[in-house]
Amino acid sequence: MARTNCKDIPVFFLVEDKAAEKDTQGGAAQKGNTAIITKVLRIDPNGDIPIVTVSTPDANQVLGGTIRISGLVSVPDPSAGRVASVWIQITDKKTVPATLILHRTLCSAQSTGAPILTEKQLSSTGTNPEYKSGGSYWSLEINGDKKFEPSSGTQRDIWFRLRGKNAKGVAGQWTKPVKITVDKAALTITDMKVANPS
Repeated sequence: MARTNCKDIPVFFLVEDKAAEKDTQGGAAQKGNTAIITKVLRIDPNGDIPIVTVSTPDANQVLGGTIRISGLVSVPDPSAGRVASVWIQITDKKTVPATLILHRTLCSAQSTGAPILTEKQLSSTGTNPEYKSGGSYWSLEINGDKKFEPSSGTQRDIWFRLRGKNAKGVAGQWTKPVKITVDKAALTITDMKVANPS
């Protein structure tokens, strides 16, 4: 049976700190700090929704020149389906907080109308594809054309996130947004030579 949505199950935790314990001098018990934490468990009953992880770059890195973004993608149950494509979004949060710009519902392709700089499918063609359908590794380069460098000053913060789609076109959850700083003054390797010891 075809499915377009995952199931969200809310889980609630009551937490209390140690201040609620009796003090060591035998005094009366103190009132502790308590809070309720809510987490959402997202269930993929068929095991065919892609999960994307980002390996590089690390969050909050300051980078310049051509920047490589890479990671892994898979489905929980390979016998139930395969990953067909990987998608990326990049924003500089010019007018709205990045968390709002990058907010999406799990397994939903709706658009927020936010100022997305890039929203594209990773290329699967050519001699060096960014992602090959059915594979587990993806990689792409950005800023080779200096598109993400600031128009004034030397640094610009950007956020990116990715998700996969399976062969049925059902999209997985977006990764947590990763913030990096593009610095046009950062040192970059522009040429390399192998030293000859003789």
